This record gives sequence, C-alpha cells and structure tokens, in this order.
Amino acid sequence: MTVSANDREAQVEETLSLMRGAFGRAMAGTGGTRGEGFPILQHFALHFIMHDRGVTQTELANLLGVSPGYVTTLVDRLEAEHLVKRTRDRKDRRRVLLRVTLLGHHFHHQLHRQFNAAAIPLFDGWTEGEITTFQNLLRKLATPP
Repeated sequence: MTVSANDREAQVEETLSLMRGAFGRAMAGTGGTRGEGFPILQHFALHFIMHDRGVTQTELANLLGVSPGYVTTLVDRLEAEHLVKRTRDRKDRRRVLLRVTLLGHHFHHQLHRQFNAAAIPLFDGWTEGEITTFQNLLRKLATPP
C-alpha cells in the first residue's frame, strides 16, 4: 500500500507533535534553580554547544532547526544567565564561538538529571521489548540517509 505525499506529511506532522508533547511533559518539571521551567530549546542549545566544544550562532540555528534571529535571542538569554559566553575563534578571529560556562555545565547536568527523572514515568507500562523497538526506531531516525 502506497501512502500519498499529503498522508505522509500528515503522519510526520502528527509524529513530531506527539514527540513535542512527550518532551514538553517531561521538561515541564525541570525548572531547576532558574525559575518556572527551562524551555527545551535552551536545554538542547546548551547540549549542542557543550558537545561540539563551541559552535557559531549560525551552526546552532541549523542544529536546532530555527532561524538565526531566534538563536540570537536564545543566546542573549543564556548569556544573561551566565550559562554561555561568546568568544572569538583563536584560528579565525572573525568567527564568534559559543561556549558553555562552568555554571552552564553544572546547570546542564542538573537539568539533564531532572529531565531523565521526569521522563522515566513516560515509559511506565512499556515492556522491555517496546522500549528496545522505540530505541531502534530513534536510532534509525537519527542516522542520516
């Protein structure tokens, strides 16, 4: 059975909506020390900056799938919270790299622990086989074609 392009697009849109809802529920309880909650894109931004050992704002926008203008606002907030800093690239002084501060590292790890603890109940009632299948599907999704 073939699926039309419109049906496929609707399936993907529904899947992404369900994923956002699941992540949103898990992130809702991860306010940590920074107030009423820490938006998931900020968590992902810290994660990408930390694990890539410094990225430009354009690279971060591409990784997050958002506009460069949105990333400017996001980075301004993270910088105001002393979680990231902008630094000149030592090899190319024209490039400005984003780096996670020591406070940002601590905050990211705290948020990560809170997110994991909040996400565990999402899998209540799942069998080990269902979790393994889900992991395999996520690996397939994360692997470039």
